[in-house]
Amino acid sequence: MNVVEPTRSPRYRLVDQDDLIMCSCLDAKGLFIDIPQEAAPPYELIGCTLSQQLLDYLNGSNRYRRRNPLDLGDLQVVDAMGEYPGGFWIGGQIIDWCASERGSSLIDLTVDAPMGRPSSVSEPIWECWRAGWPESPGLWAEYDAEGRRAWIEVVAGCTFHRSRPPDDLPGATYELEGAPVIDETSFYLAIGEAINGAGGYFGWNLGALADCTSGGFGATTPFTLIWCHSDVARSHLTERFEEENGQKSPPFFDLVVELLERRGVEVVLC
Repeated sequence: MNVVEPTRSPRYRLVDQDDLIMCSCLDAKGLFIDIPQEAAPPYELIGCTLSQQLLDYLNGSNRYRRRNPLDLGDLQVVDAMGEYPGGFWIGGQIIDWCASERGSSLIDLTVDAPMGRPSSVSEPIWECWRAGWPESPGLWAEYDAEGRRAWIEVVAGCTFHRSRPPDDLPGATYELEGAPVIDETSFYLAIGEAINGAGGYFGWNLGALADCTSGGFGATTPFTLIWCHSDVARSHLTERFEEENGQKSPPFFDLVVELLERRGVEVVLC
């Protein structure tokens, strides 16, 4: 196998757990799934240009590969400028490879990664983000519940794969547009954009929300959150969770407000 430059811009690149690029790929086949993660079949990385490390691994003997295992890390989505807006942890193992039809000396890899696979619903959203970061907030509101979950999957995948600016100073005020907040996912999408603008992230579950209030995600407590049209969320975020003592929790809306206030956020409902 010889390493050559691809005939067109790569769409993905595979990195190891130290973020060293193992290969760039013209495309992927079977990556996005709509079945349970544990049942996901292997997927293919098409038209790959290999790093020397990966080249040595594939050219080595079975004994060499056992002694020098690959630690697959993230699969990064590459945009038209050769940068990457985000990606997702993929893990898994390379189980097969062959010459690619995309170009002489390019390689197709087959990767067995039953966990960490992105949902099929998120594929068109990733394609939109590949073309550029969202220019205005609330674009997720046009999606159904499954689409909103896919959107926050992309938001999280992009947030954790790009450098973030310093947090705002304590005492800042943010405005959450609550009209489209009709479920738990839409709340996280709305607060993410309230704090960090279009496509912004500020947690995807209660634990992550608490972590974000500790700093590193755009805001520094204490700060003020003005929750506009909070009555919409109050009427929709009514789910109660079973607690350790067997009792039901307060409605999700109340849980969120309580958590934020406990973490130093003044929540103004309007």
